[in-house]
Amino acid sequence: MSYDLPEFDKLREMAEQDPEQLERLRVELCDRLIQDAPEKYRRKLRGLQFRIDMERRRAKSPMAACIAIS
Repeated sequence: MSYDLPEFDKLREMAEQDPEQLERLRVELCDRLIQDAPEKYRRKLRGLQFRIDMERRRAKSPMAACIAIS
């Protein structure tokens, strides 16, 4: 189970210039990770990811989202 991430500088560039692309990458990697997990854990992982996504949407800032999730 290996997930190839772009280099840090590329991720930073995406965050600054195309945050939607970075978000698509995040969603894709999360989905792949859940799909690659044993089937008995997938439902719970999808539920957890849903809760994380909802906290991120409700937060007024990225820092607020980080605090709410942690």
